Amino acid sequence: MTSPILGGGSAASHYSPLDLNPEYLSSLKVFHSSGISMAISESCRETVLKAADIVKEHGGLFSFDVNFRPKLWSPQHARPFIEEAMRRADIIFVSREDIDLLYNESADKMIERIYGFAKPIFVVVKMGGEGCIIFDGKRKIHVPGFRVNVVDTTGAGDAFDGAFIVGLLEKKPLEEIGVFANAVGALTTTGLGAVAPIPRRRDVEDFLREIRL
Repeated sequence: MTSPILGGGSAASHYSPLDLNPEYLSSLKVFHSSGISMAISESCRETVLKAADIVKEHGGLFSFDVNFRPKLWSPQHARPFIEEAMRRADIIFVSREDIDLLYNESADKMIERIYGFAKPIFVVVKMGGEGCIIFDGKRKIHVPGFRVNVVDTTGAGDAFDGAFIVGLLEKKPLEEIGVFANAVGALTTTGLGAVAPIPRRRDVEDFLREIRL
């Protein structure tokens, strides 16, 4: 089960760079956005890129999830704007579905493509139940996923992103970050909705402890 996305004509689609609070943005360690925000309007695209610039100018990181949704825009329309965001990004999340729809190539080719025009610190390929691939510019780490009873996949990718960023801020080893993010994403699929099923840290720790027994 998945939920529909409402974009065009929504309140969010009317965001403009004038709505930004530079003082607040300058205090952030990480600013995260996605291709959905880029898709819903031109002014929203401008706002995302401006916010990213402000954060990076003050030493913060820009995290970007490609999150391509064909119902919002076509691959031809999306590619140049998605790539513009990736050029700014320090952390790039991309799903295997994103890669198939936008470029129809392998994960390895996509990683190579990204490093051909951008200089992210990390590229993370999300593969659902198969886990994730983390590339830091030198080494590629495959972190296996978890088998769970899937009820609703809504929000699982966002939960994964958030967990990965938390792990980075806590300076955990990449393998440990991948395991944690995979677990959070997996557990989020076990309930209905995008928010309610997101697990608390202790739930994730209990889940991982049981898996390892």
